[in-house]
Amino acid sequence: MNPWRGFEEASCLPDNCGCELAREALIRQPSAFWSSFAYIVAAWAIYREVTNKSLELKLWAGVCFTMGISSLFGHASFINLALAMDFASIILVLSFFAILNLLLLLKQSPQKILFFLSLYYVTLFGAMYFMGKWAKISFCLLIFFFSVGDIIRELGWRFLKARTLQLSLFALALSFGMFLVDELHLDCVPESSFQWHSMWHIGTALSMYYYGKWRFSAV
Repeated sequence: MNPWRGFEEASCLPDNCGCELAREALIRQPSAFWSSFAYIVAAWAIYREVTNKSLELKLWAGVCFTMGISSLFGHASFINLALAMDFASIILVLSFFAILNLLLLLKQSPQKILFFLSLYYVTLFGAMYFMGKWAKISFCLLIFFFSVGDIIRELGWRFLKARTLQLSLFALALSFGMFLVDELHLDCVPESSFQWHSMWHIGTALSMYYYGKWRFSAV
């Protein structure tokens, strides 16, 4: 039984939403659904490990948690609304510190920072709702390269000594390779419990964890 049938399905259905079979069930992609909890674990771990519970840390943990919830919703339902939330969350993660630094530079209050970040997320959601699948992926890649370039610009040669940051980027690059394997159906068994997209979830959650560890612990 598929309780999501009354909603607008993702345009990539029936056979171009990655490898895993989208079942007619409450949880349409169980492997991708359960692996999405990795983002929530990452949010909990980074918040627990960092001693200074600053506004920035709380917001980053919240962003990681939002990533988890939207991924769970997306892979459970595969409706257009949920996938728009999922991609909006990805872009929010990638651009979070650039947006936050701008708001801090403008000396905005915590309440205004939360408001503007929420407005930014809603705007992203609206854009993702009307964009096609590969347009969304291309936009995410554009934001990613901009964010990495901004980090390198900020750190300069210190980038070569930021081992935890390098580990985060390595995990992200490796995970993206797994994402492409899944999207291009290069090693695809639709009904298998092992899915490359699930490994993408776990790898990117690790990347978010290590990035937060570097950002808030400077290691």
